[in-house]
Formats: sequence, structure tokens, C-alpha cells
Amino acid sequence: MQPEKIQPGYVAHTLGYPVPSSMYGGGWIYGLSNNRVSIGLVIALEYADPRFDPHATFQKWKTNPFVANLLEGGKLVRYGAKSLPYGGWYACLAITLTVASSSAIPAVFSTRKN
Repeated sequence: MQPEKIQPGYVAHTLGYPVPSSMYGGGWIYGLSNNRVSIGLVIALEYADPRFDPHATFQKWKTNPFVANLLEGGKLVRYGAKSLPYGGWYACLAITLTVASSSAIPAVFSTRKN
């Protein structure tokens, strides 16, 4: 991307458009070194509408005039998707390790109940 569009260290977090106010989510814009930028959208997976499309929402988010101008003339270097646990300690799975043999350590996952 063009160097004058964003400085390394720039940080912006967004709320609202196009994420409905009834949903948990928002976007980020991080200015990186070497004329790169990291952008993304986080959406809680607890949305009630089964037709809601997080990917389509991200594409719509990129049409925001500020974001569209930022990305204009740039090229995609890398992309991915992640799951982010939220809700604190009790929203995480408990992990129990059992040594079955010297060559394998299976992990057993269970729902945290405390």
C-alpha cells in the first residue's frame, strides 16, 4: 500500500456498521511496518439469525469510505480466520492430560463446571 495512507503503529477499533447493534463485534485497523496494514472483523458466534454471513459482513465493512481508501491500490499478502474465546475463564475448556505411554500424551477435553 502507499506509505502516506497509514503510519506504522496506527491503531483503530470500530463498532457499528455493518455489525448490527444487537450483536457483539467490531473491526480493527493496525498500521504495520513496510507499508502494510492489518484489518479484520470480529463477530461473536452467538448471533440469532441463521442467515447472517460473517464473511459477507466483512466484505461490506471494507466498503466503508475510510477503509476502502486505505486498501485502494494495495495487494492482499495474507488472510485467515480465527476463533477468539471470550467470556472469561469459565468460557474456556478445561484440559486434562493423561500419560498413556512414553510416546503419546492424549488430551481429554471436558466442559468446565466450576
